Amino acid sequence: MTIAEIADLCRAYAAARERLAQTTEQIRALQRQALRARLRALRARTAEVSSARSALYEAVEANPRLFERPRTRALEGVKVGYRKRPGRIECDESRCIARIRKLYPERESDLVRVRENLDRAALKRLDAKILAAIGVSVAAVDDEIVIAAAGADLDKLVDAMLAELDGEEAQS
Repeated sequence: MTIAEIADLCRAYAAARERLAQTTEQIRALQRQALRARLRALRARTAEVSSARSALYEAVEANPRLFERPRTRALEGVKVGYRKRPGRIECDESRCIARIRKLYPERESDLVRVRENLDRAALKRLDAKILAAIGVSVAAVDDEIVIAAAGADLDKLVDAMLAELDGEEAQS
């Protein structure tokens, strides 16, 4: 094989990629055209979903007793209820490191980074008794409302469509 033959193969490859790009652009143009044609309906449905979600949120917030046990429920394909937030680790790092070294020296390499600060992700995995023993408290562990629809990809698709159309309008 010669360099000229390699160049011919490169030319064929580049031409095939160009044809693919043209076909892709034609598809995207048709997609944008379809989006523009249904934009009013898409925005109306988006507002409708937002309003329905707000009403659901307010209803859950006003009736926490309905979600004592179980704390979340799947109703009509929507997960709704309460869940514990993961919380945020708060402590005096130097004191905690000293306590870990004293009380749990075998776990120091798992819990303390070399640069002498705590591995908060590792601390989150410890039980409350150990956390209390080393002087760590967990803050912001309150309940939060959960609303998760089964088709979450739909939300991403709609957001992407609207962002694309808004970007085109801004360029015009």
